[in-house]
Order: sequence, then C-alpha cells, then structure tokens
Amino acid sequence: MNDPTFTFLSGPNLLAPRPVTIARLISGSLMALTTSEIATIRRHLEAAVPGLQRYRCRHQSNNSGHLVEHVAHALLGVRSARGCRVGRCVVGLGESMHAVVDGNDRVLVESQLRLSLALVDRASRENDGDTASDLRELVAVSREAVAGETFHPQVVDLLQAAEAAGVPWLQLETGEIQLGHGSKLRRILPTKVDPSWPNDDEAPCRIQEWFGAMGNGRIPIVAIAGTTGRAEVAQLVASTLRSFGRQVGLLDSHDWRVDTESTRRVLADPEIEFAVLETDRAEVARSGLGYDWCDIGLITNGAWTDADVLEVDKLFAARVRRFGTLILNARDRDQAVFCAATRAAVVSKHIVYFCRDAQRPLIRQHLRRGGTAYVPTRGWVVELRGRREQRLVRLEDIPCAASADDAVDMRLATVAVLRSAGIGCAELRSAFVWKATFETAMAQVYDSMQALHS
Repeated sequence: MNDPTFTFLSGPNLLAPRPVTIARLISGSLMALTTSEIATIRRHLEAAVPGLQRYRCRHQSNNSGHLVEHVAHALLGVRSARGCRVGRCVVGLGESMHAVVDGNDRVLVESQLRLSLALVDRASRENDGDTASDLRELVAVSREAVAGETFHPQVVDLLQAAEAAGVPWLQLETGEIQLGHGSKLRRILPTKVDPSWPNDDEAPCRIQEWFGAMGNGRIPIVAIAGTTGRAEVAQLVASTLRSFGRQVGLLDSHDWRVDTESTRRVLADPEIEFAVLETDRAEVARSGLGYDWCDIGLITNGAWTDADVLEVDKLFAARVRRFGTLILNARDRDQAVFCAATRAAVVSKHIVYFCRDAQRPLIRQHLRRGGTAYVPTRGWVVELRGRREQRLVRLEDIPCAASADDAVDMRLATVAVLRSAGIGCAELRSAFVWKATFETAMAQVYDSMQALHS
C-alpha cells in the first residue's frame, strides 16, 4: 500500500462551499477484493471501530472504497476535539481511491484517513483470531497521537462561538489560530488558556468583546475575476481608496502570485482595513478561493460557453455575501447563459451592470426593474438608477493605460466598484487629482507586460 497524498483546500471550492481535504489513496490490493472478502473484513473492523455498525453502504455495489468511507465516517463523523466540524466523506474508485472530506481541521482529517486506509488494509491481510485485537490496538495508538494535538477546551469553545458569530478562523502553519481578517484579526494559541476566564460560558462574551456585539471580525473585501483587466482595475480601486486615507491590502498579478496562499497573506495583515483581491480562474479551479465571502464581486468579462469557466464563475458569484454587490459586464454575449446558471446563487444580491452601450436590451430591462448600471455618455461615466441619471466623472480623468476599448470597460468597472463601496460623487471626482503621475506609472507597467507577452 502506497502512502496517501493530501491536498487541503482552505476555502470554498468546486467540490464544496467549505474547506475540504482531498486524499489520493493508492492501494492496488484493496481494489481486487471480492464482495465476500469485504464482508469478512467489515466484521473484523466492526469489532475494533466503535460506531462503524451505524454506517451501511447506500450504493448498489459494496467495495473497498465504500468500506474506507464508512470507517472514515465512524472516526470523523463527530465534532472533533480540536474544535471543527468534520462532515461528508466521499470515496471515488478508479486506478486509485480519492476521498473528499469536509472540515477545516487538516491535521485531524489526514491522520484519520491514514488510519482508515491502514485499518482496511490490515484487516484484508490478516485472517486469524487476533485480527480484532490488533485493529483495536492500532485505533488506540492513532487516537492517542491525535489526542496529544487536541485544542484546549477553552479554545474549542472560542472556535464554536466564533463560528456562531460568523467569524472566519484558520489554523496557520505556525500552529497559531487566526480569527478574523486584517485590522480586526486576533491570534490565539491552540493550547494556551486564559486564567481570567471564570467558566466555559465566557467564550461568547470574549468573542463579543473582541469583535463587537454585531461584529464578525471581517473587513470589506472586493474580489475581481474575469479574462482581462483584472489587475488594472484592482490597482485603480486600491489606489483610489488609499487616496481617501484607507489602509488597503492589494493582491494583483503585477506584484504577486494570485493564489489562495497569497490571498490569506493579504487578509492576515493586521494593518489593513480594506482588501482588494484579484482572482485567477485556473487557480480557483485548482485550489479554491482564499476567502469565504466577499462584499463586492466584479467579473470584468466572461467566456461562459466554456463549461469550466462557467463553473468557476458560478462559485465566484455564489461567494458574494447576502446583500453584497455582484458587478457584471453587460457586453458579454453569454450573459444569458451565466444568469441562467447562477440564478440561485445571486438571490439576495445587488446586481450591477456596466457597458459601453446604454441601449443594450439587458441594460434597459435591468433599469426597468430599478437596477443600477454604469455607461459612458458624452465623455462622462454616467450612473443609471431606474429612470435617474447622474454624471459622475469624466472618462479621461480616470487613469488607464489599456487600449481604447478595454480602457472604457476598465474605467466603468472601477467606478462601479467604488460606488458600490460607498464612495460619493464628489469624492470620486476629487480622487483623480493625482491622474498624471499614476497614469504614467500605469503606462510603464502596461508596456512592460506587453513586452513580456510578446
């Protein structure tokens, strides 16, 4: 039996809206087991693993993959003593077994999946009377090892209270536990206790003390996806917010590798009070999102006849929080495809469009319903809300070094994001006083990128 390999997805992903661990379990001998052999192995395992009797195969077939799944359920199907929920375990068969386990406790999941596979493998190779006792000993040794890494009960209570309040948390590679994002984050040690706590009921009060009565430890997040213009819009938005004195964390492909690790690094900066995050579809498909919810989501443009792109953008749209804002380009020809695919995901979200053509049927229909759109009119960015029109800022005053057509889209998208972030009309106009210096810098970056691509 080969040693299994593990991939931990710390945020929403294409498999689940929660963190998951994917385990690739390679064991050729287990694949060849017959149904009668599996039944014998199961009897041995039921004597060693408490709770396994409750799990029966829901599938038509009965195979080693499902047996590994059932053992994993028995070992993981309770709230872990380390303070997280561990849920669904699905094992697929092929040349190897692939297990997908819900839960943000990577250490526990990995150790118990290793144990599940080892138990089934050991039971398949032993047929004497001592098999059950050997298996019980293996279970006891493994659980003793995991118990040594168990979170302190006060920490478990804190994490449960944090989950109830909607506070995001993650165990860092250093072992520390991070609660919240940016300037609102707190870090605690998993085994350290606070002697000032009078009793276990103190955890909700401590969370409230740290994050406020209605707080959840989050900072505003703008996430940007699409095919082109992501980095440029991210830089424009971040620079404009900084001009108002905001401490902004920026993730863009000009300066960073855009992946989940970089996203978490930005959100772990205790100095920032606002985050602007570029996302990359290929990285999202491979590793998931580096955040659980964003307040404003922008898709600069789509290619939604591609099924893979559509799935990633559906996930992106679904992770815009309730009553948050999803900004879309009405010029995309596949807009109807995307809207149909994401109808359930965008419920209770504000949909905002931008487009170079104010007469597009989608824009007119959206405005009749009282929606908001941003279009260019006589050299101005105009905000349309139902029947109301308001000129916001001259297009030429918004710095952008892209080609003419792309530049218009990027400027409209930037204004849509800033307005959705609560920036007023007068503030927006004053924000571009620094146009000349910034535009020169952007032109240099754009020229460098074009030279690299060519």
